[in-house]
Amino acid sequence: MKKLTLLSTAIAALLLNGIAAAAPAGRISTNDVLVSYAFLSFVETFDTRDITVTLRDEYAEGDFVILLFPGENIVDTSALDPSASSTAGSGLKGVTLDYVTAGYDAENEETWVKYRVTELTGSGSDTTVGVSLNLGNVTINAPELEGLDSLSVETISRTSYDNYPDAEGDTPDPLDVSDENSVSLVSIAIQYQYYSQMLTNSTWGFDRTVDVINDYRVAFTSGTSDTVIWDIDENRDVSWFDGWAAPYERRVTYSGANMFSWIIDESPNDPSSFDFSSQASATGSGCKVELVSESELVSVCETTALGHFRSDLTLTPNGTALIPSGTFKAQGRIFTNGVSSSTTVPYTLRSGEQPDYIVELAELDYGEWDINGSETRIPYMPYSAQASAEAGSTGIDQILYVTNKSQKDYDDFVPPIYIDVITESGEREHFSSDDLGGLTAGKGITKLAGALREAMFARGLLDNSQKVSIMVTVPENPANIEVYSAYNVGGSDRGWVQNDSQRVFEETPLRD
Repeated sequence: MKKLTLLSTAIAALLLNGIAAAAPAGRISTNDVLVSYAFLSFVETFDTRDITVTLRDEYAEGDFVILLFPGENIVDTSALDPSASSTAGSGLKGVTLDYVTAGYDAENEETWVKYRVTELTGSGSDTTVGVSLNLGNVTINAPELEGLDSLSVETISRTSYDNYPDAEGDTPDPLDVSDENSVSLVSIAIQYQYYSQMLTNSTWGFDRTVDVINDYRVAFTSGTSDTVIWDIDENRDVSWFDGWAAPYERRVTYSGANMFSWIIDESPNDPSSFDFSSQASATGSGCKVELVSESELVSVCETTALGHFRSDLTLTPNGTALIPSGTFKAQGRIFTNGVSSSTTVPYTLRSGEQPDYIVELAELDYGEWDINGSETRIPYMPYSAQASAEAGSTGIDQILYVTNKSQKDYDDFVPPIYIDVITESGEREHFSSDDLGGLTAGKGITKLAGALREAMFARGLLDNSQKVSIMVTVPENPANIEVYSAYNVGGSDRGWVQNDSQRVFEETPLRD
């Protein structure tokens, strides 16, 4: 006759024997092993902690306790104990489990291990509810964890007459059925993250205003430098790692279109080096600025610190090169070349020499340098080759206007107009107001095209036809300045060019 044991009946037995009325919290337990992805890249195997099964129903000799693991080759179950037992006492029966066999369920993609209840001891009033049995640990094949963020173990039970695996079409009688029959065996996480201040403190990033009124783009409006901070920490969103990679270098790459073009070689007569030490420097033990290009700067620290490590980058304009304005990004990378683990998590390394593992963090928006004025970028403007400065239409005519909507009378200072041209080859040419024939942006509309074309011809930029990008800077409230940009071909085909100038339509002046 089939056996059906209700959990409530088993709990009643606990009450009769003076045991706490509450059933155990879970059917299965273990101390989760937390490892990093970097750790996994170096190890072949590592052990979990012991797995304990707690019975929450009344068992008979011959019943089965089964462990289930995801996948076929992830877990090596040979390390599990062949037998587990408890001693009778305090109202609990003594229970002995013996290993029977293991296999793989292809339909459910699970590896299973089966134990049988081979002996029960104690009095007739004793119960198996609450008996805990330690089955030992399993070994994890680390390469098989690729793409996962956790691995769990589950337990189920079967009566002696139902056995396991379940026969097709058969519905086994319930034994020790629970919603709490699985537990995390392994958790995997990124080992590093940005220190919280990098994400929340705006003063840690780039935060200066470039002066275009007093000293055009050679200094900030306040302070002589900008200090930028980076700090990479161990992942604090998780508890301490049981298996981790050993770091040896941390680096942050700062980037921004043309944002480091102002850094110049302080030793131009030494072709073997690029000396920028007074313009860009890093603080911190083992830290330096490793690379500078027009649009990228890399700060590097050689350190084996596991916890957070901070380095300050100080940028100091040289007083002559023009300082660009724009936004910056930052991205951290941590280089690792070895592993460590807690003493309770043995591991084996992969054979052969393994490449460094690089922890690559997300790219952050990391501040900006703005200006105390208006800045408009015209992304595209075509020019034809020109034979002389006085040449008339060359087939392509540019249409460029600046409108100053300010209501103030400029008695002493009329805002000058500055223009930067970026050629097809990426070269930048700066034109001051004097270069443009004293061009200023007084109240009303000012035409730019003719003065700019003559200045470009004088620099040799119109020896050949080309397309350029134009930036127009006016030291005036951006809300007061609008730029119109277009061109025509053959005097008739006008092409409007969208730019990023302010378009503010207000009845009252924004600045007096």
